[in-house]
Amino acid sequence: MSWWLAALFGVGALCFAIGSLPLFFDHAAPGIVATTFFVGSILFTTAAYLQYHETLTAPGGVQTGSRPPRRRPLRGAPGRIDWWATAVQLVGTVLFNVSTFAATQDDLGLVQERRLIWGPDLAGSVCFLIAS
Repeated sequence: MSWWLAALFGVGALCFAIGSLPLFFDHAAPGIVATTFFVGSILFTTAAYLQYHETLTAPGGVQTGSRPPRRRPLRGAPGRIDWWATAVQLVGTVLFNVSTFAATQDDLGLVQERRLIWGPDLAGSVCFLIAS
């Protein structure tokens, strides 16, 4: 799973890098540029989920006894800082999905842009800072 996690983060980052190249965004249609960023955000969210899943399945400390710990796919570990970091980052990537998808829409008004693009983008950026 770690290989996929790294590959998805890497290809997502490549989408963001290509989308921000002046040669690309000056010559491609705005919808294509926005879609490039959206695809990158989906790849990042998928990788962030895999990272979250790895954190949940990682040992939480020294294991004693011969019985392995129970695995529950939808559980939290609020006593672990790695769980907090991955959970907050996952929320940030989902917010980034909202903002990059909204940016693909060309019929948004100013208020809608603020609520659907800039608001989630700001909140997602704060999540990334907290996760770091």
